[in-house]
This record gives sequence, C-alpha cells and structure tokens, in this order.
Amino acid sequence: MGRFLASYLAGIVVVVGGWFGWTSADRVDEAVSASADLVVPRPSGDAHSQDRAVSPAPSDPDRTLSTVGTEPSPLCRIRTPSSAPGMNRVMTRLDDQPTLRGGDHGGSVKLADGRRMLFYGDTIRDPTTVSPFMVRNSVLVLDHGCLRPMDGQDGEAVIPDDPDDTGYWPMSMRAVQVPGGTRVQVITNRVRAVGPLEDGTTPDSPDGFRTLGSSLATFEVPTGRTPHFVGQTQLTPDTTDPRVPTWGAAMWEHDGMLYVFGTASNVTKTTAGWSLHVARTRPDELSDTGAWEYWDGSR
Repeated sequence: MGRFLASYLAGIVVVVGGWFGWTSADRVDEAVSASADLVVPRPSGDAHSQDRAVSPAPSDPDRTLSTVGTEPSPLCRIRTPSSAPGMNRVMTRLDDQPTLRGGDHGGSVKLADGRRMLFYGDTIRDPTTVSPFMVRNSVLVLDHGCLRPMDGQDGEAVIPDDPDDTGYWPMSMRAVQVPGGTRVQVITNRVRAVGPLEDGTTPDSPDGFRTLGSSLATFEVPTGRTPHFVGQTQLTPDTTDPRVPTWGAAMWEHDGMLYVFGTASNVTKTTAGWSLHVARTRPDELSDTGAWEYWDGSR
C-alpha cells in the first residue's frame, strides 16, 4: 500500500510539473536562464584562466605581447551568460558604473583567453562623478558574467582625442591571437565637432560634426590581464568631401585575405546617394592602404 501511494503521488507531481512547463514556458525559460548568473566556486590555483576557451582568431607567431602597463584582470565568479535575458542582466549591472551610462555603435571581438572586448562610439557618462560628460569611444571587457570598463588616459576616451579635438569612433574590429594574448585592430572614423564660427554663423553641418577620414587603432591584451592601447595609424588623409569613402563599415577575413568595406555619399547626402565600396588586403598589410586592392565594380 505504501509503495502504491508513493507511486501515485510521484505521478501527480510529474503531471503537474509537465502541465506547468507547458502552460508557463516563459517563466521556465526565465528561471533556467537566470541560473547562468549564479555565483560558482572556482578551484584553487590559477582559477582565473582554467576554463577559458581558446579563440578561433587567426594566429601571428611573430608577435609576443608585453605585460608592461597592464594589470591582472580581477577574478570573476559569475557564470558567462548563455541567453539574451542573462546578457541583459549583465548589462543591468552597469547601472552603478559612472563611466558608461550609454553608448552607440557597439561591436565586439573574442579574445584568445575567452573574454570579449566590447567597443562603443559616443559614450555618455555620469556628469556628477566623471568628466567629461561624453567621450568619443569606450571599451568594456566581458569576463564570464562580469563587465568592467577599460580606463582611458586621464579619464578620457580609450582611443584618445587629438589636440585639435578630433575624436575617433570605433567602426569594425578584428582579433589576432599572438603568443601571450591577443592583438586587436580597430578601424575608426576620425570626427571633429563643429561649432559656431568666429562671425557667429554655424557651418553647414546639421549633425554637429564632420567625418574627416579613417584610422587604425591597435590594442594588446595579454592573457588574463587588462587591455593596453598601443597607438594608431592614419589610413586616409583628412577630407570633408563625402564622395571619398570612409572605411571600416565592416571587415571580413576569407582565404587569407582581409576584405574591408566602406561607404561614401553624394554632396547632399540624400538617401539614394550612398554607395558601398570594398577593398582587400593581406591581414598584415591592413595599415598600408597603398597595398590594398580596390574593387572597381567589374569581375
């Protein structure tokens, strides 16, 4: 009799559980995804890097990274988010981060140690604790379930502005695995704010800025350590002619060649006046536009 009652009650539990899962699938999914954020213990020793995945990024055996100017990345005990709700919860934790209240044009690359670098363009910050209120670019590092900002020099943009207030918008990026970590290359748009002229008139730039050209920024990220901004190279000369392509809308690596996409427009920047351009180069010649091959529209 006891076995019968136990089996009967177990059957009721299974039926009720199945009914709940069928009728409340959204609540079940939320509960499952939330488990991705649970704190998990790490084994002793080099726990910070034991479960990092190796990036499929191309390798460059001729470059070894230095750890000078970097610090060990703090240990994160929160699981990597495995769903959109989980990632949303990770981003919600930025509410207490004064250096990033909002940013546009996001992009990311996977590092050789399994972390990710997230790049943003114009970034709004908390004006009560951080100055300036907005910078032209910012970087977050996603380590499992922890997001941490990369500090720019003197609290400024991670890719620093020029003395003439020219700033840099991250456009597209690629990660290259090298001995000791990852080298990250970012094609940027050079932009300059446009304000009133000396005679009090406003120049013809309704967006409040002018795009001047393209540059290439380089970061080095030693395994398990903070990223380091190395420097940048100007890819194209300054021009305010919108018919000249601005490069970096996207990059695509295929069969040993790197394809770089750019956009241009007509003088009036009408909706139908935009054009797409593409060039290709060897990955190790990305900084030399003279070595690029430009598609002319023919096969």
